[in-house]
Amino acid sequence: MKKKILFIFGTRPEAIKLFPLIEILKKDNSTISKICVSSQHKGLLKQVLNLLSIKVHYDLDLMTFNQKVENLNFLIIKKLNQILDIEKPDLVIVQGDTITSMSAAITSKLKKIKIAHVEAGLRTFDNESPWPEEINRTVISRISDLNFCPTQLNIKNLKKENIKNLYLTGNTIVDAVQLILKKKFKTTQNFQKLINNFKRSKIKIFLTVHRRENFGKPLKQIFDAVKKISRNNNVEIIYPVHPNPNIKKNIHILKNISNIKLINPINYYETLQILKTTDIILSDSGGIQEEASVFNKKILILREKTERPEILGKIGYLVGSNTNKIYSYYKKIIKKSSDNKRYQIYGNGNSAKKIIKIIKKRI
Repeated sequence: MKKKILFIFGTRPEAIKLFPLIEILKKDNSTISKICVSSQHKGLLKQVLNLLSIKVHYDLDLMTFNQKVENLNFLIIKKLNQILDIEKPDLVIVQGDTITSMSAAITSKLKKIKIAHVEAGLRTFDNESPWPEEINRTVISRISDLNFCPTQLNIKNLKKENIKNLYLTGNTIVDAVQLILKKKFKTTQNFQKLINNFKRSKIKIFLTVHRRENFGKPLKQIFDAVKKISRNNNVEIIYPVHPNPNIKKNIHILKNISNIKLINPINYYETLQILKTTDIILSDSGGIQEEASVFNKKILILREKTERPEILGKIGYLVGSNTNKIYSYYKKIIKKSSDNKRYQIYGNGNSAKKIIKIIKKRI
């Protein structure tokens, strides 16, 4: 009898990192795999689902304007309960540290369904930073039956918490980047013009900001730093503005500056094209810290703490939201731009195969 696997996710990064697993299981005759999305981030998630032709079997469609995480948690558990009763999967696969992943893991555990946690063991050991992600991933790891860890440090973190069933697999982001770049999707004329102009700049900077802990004063300070950086010669900055209304409150700081390109959210393939081309990344994103390592790009991490300390001192630098600190580290990176040593921090692109092999032995 075929084993049934249910993927549950709700955001663009989760979809991207689970994509290599989904692709392998599509061709596997010994399992049945289905996909349930919460649409926690509806627009950005739909964009990548369409781009990668990921077929969704269940959509909880739960995104609301300026949503609160506690409400989202309640709604996911309520709706997912019915789907788990219908499907009765042998295994639920969740990824990372979102509210969707945590809620799915809790609901599955209460129904005695096995859970596999992809990208387990990341920690800052501070529940407030990042919030609520640190809480989410701690809960998921404690109740998962299979914990797939990207690095040896992640294994060490979970051993300290007395968590079992740990597997060192690398990170599926490497697999995903390699798979998606091979597809060579078409881009629009406007995007091609943007990237061609970007390539001609001497210092190319890619900016992304979206985390809840940066809303308000920290975001203003970050934008002030970006504006200061833009005054340097031969600098070009591209910033896909996140749709969250808390981001848009301060976007006026960066408007009407000729060398700061404020653009609408772009698809993941276009993001990879910019990451390949850029010199420096400024971001509070966890995923982009990993993608920076794939492309060997320097990144200023716009957070006080990171759950990916493996990159620090190699390609990554923690700068938080302090305007002067961000600018100071930017100047230091420019001076060290000749350092092109490569680091293979998250594996070589075989993570998904390793994970599927383990799953098939354990279910």
